[in-house]
Amino acid sequence: MWTTRKELEAVLARTGLGEWSPRLAAAARHAMILEPGPVEEGADAPIGASRLGGTPDLPAEVPWPWRPALPDRTVFKDHLGRPWPLSFVAQIDFAEILSAGGLEGFPSSGRLLFFCDPIETWGMTGASVMFIIEPTHRLGRRDFPVEFSDPAPSTGGAKVLHVQAAPRDPQAVAAAATVALP
Repeated sequence: MWTTRKELEAVLARTGLGEWSPRLAAAARHAMILEPGPVEEGADAPIGASRLGGTPDLPAEVPWPWRPALPDRTVFKDHLGRPWPLSFVAQIDFAEILSAGGLEGFPSSGRLLFFCDPIETWGMTGASVMFIIEPTHRLGRRDFPVEFSDPAPSTGGAKVLHVQAAPRDPQAVAAAATVALP
């Protein structure tokens, strides 16, 4: 492990990187490892703590982020054709980062919250990152948006997938590949 640039240069030189050591050491940056860990069965992570998944900790006045309707999309029209709440991915507590050694240039408090639409991943509308500076006592664990409990109301709810073996005859495979999709 290293804590100064000179220490890193020495480590890199010992590994055989010789003349590259100063340039590599100058480009290096400290990092934190975010590793998922267990929470006691039946327990929730503390309000404001760093975590993956679940529901976010937000102040009451901060709305859950949504993406707009994307009616011009040709794939997943039922989903993309209407506004939709983004899925919560993770929150990172900078006070925890600081207590683990901190990162130069990063805040010492506040939280980053990450959201995304698992289907609309190609544009800027499919993701959101929030920086929340409110103290922990002003945060509350948010319930999932009601839309998550019935994701396809315009189509009558969930659809059954019919599973069948793929054709093994090369002509049948070619014929299936040329069928026009709706």
